[in-house]
Amino acid sequence: MAKSKVTKEMWLNMGLKTFAEGGMNAINVEKMARSLGCSKGSFYWYFENRGEFVNEMLQHWVRIGTEEYIESSGTENSPEAQLERLLLDVFKSKEGRDFMFHLRHYSQNDKEIARILKETEDRRILYIVKILQNCGLKENLARDKAELAYHYYLGWYERTKYLELSEEELYRQVELLICAMGVRIPIEPSRKDD
Repeated sequence: MAKSKVTKEMWLNMGLKTFAEGGMNAINVEKMARSLGCSKGSFYWYFENRGEFVNEMLQHWVRIGTEEYIESSGTENSPEAQLERLLLDVFKSKEGRDFMFHLRHYSQNDKEIARILKETEDRRILYIVKILQNCGLKENLARDKAELAYHYYLGWYERTKYLELSEEELYRQVELLICAMGVRIPIEPSRKDD
């Protein structure tokens, strides 16, 4: 039976999963190749070395963990619907497990990782600020509430990342957060099926 071709994105996704499970020390080309069912040569087809791989993996994380959420919520017609969509999408995703824990740890001693982490979190918060301003909040209040929402999510995620939560509980968390930000949009039961 012929092996299927392992793509660059498959390597990057494997890197994200591996990093989330064990940090930088877990990024082992041979072990990841075994998990993907390919040779190490596949890795070196796409990446010159481990350092280049880690850099591209982090850029991939920014793309799928920030930019894709922003693009998805940006398709909604109103700022209230954008906020609702953003929060629902983010609260439903638990794939990262300990990714942020390891990223914060390594950012203490690696200026490039610290820069990427700061820029990514600033981008996330600024996007929420923009939505809240479009909902009618003044800039300073919007920034305070965006930071509150972001920190609330990080704490909630840390406490629940290994738990299986019901859709009802996810929607309850989003409703609480939206209410705390001062935005009034009831989440319709019919949207729970989206």
